[in-house]
Amino acid sequence: MLRISCTAGLVLLVMIQAASAELKRLDIQTREPYVAGKQFGERGGYERISGVAHFALDPKAEANRQVVDLPLAPVNKEGPVESWA
Repeated sequence: MLRISCTAGLVLLVMIQAASAELKRLDIQTREPYVAGKQFGERGGYERISGVAHFALDPKAEANRQVVDLPLAPVNKEGPVESWA
């Protein structure tokens, strides 16, 4: 589960750096306490949050030209392409 979360987070980070996307909605599915560095005795008020982030990308925006085949993706009624991670 942690590996999937880390992979999804990395994909999200790369997508945000590579394209101009608007975060439309964040659906939080689970929240649980998390202690970073537990084996070293660290304490902190961290949480592990799992969910789905919904984005909208403008296929005509200059910043999104590097997204392969984005102009071919279906658009919503407002014009952007919807995606999620």
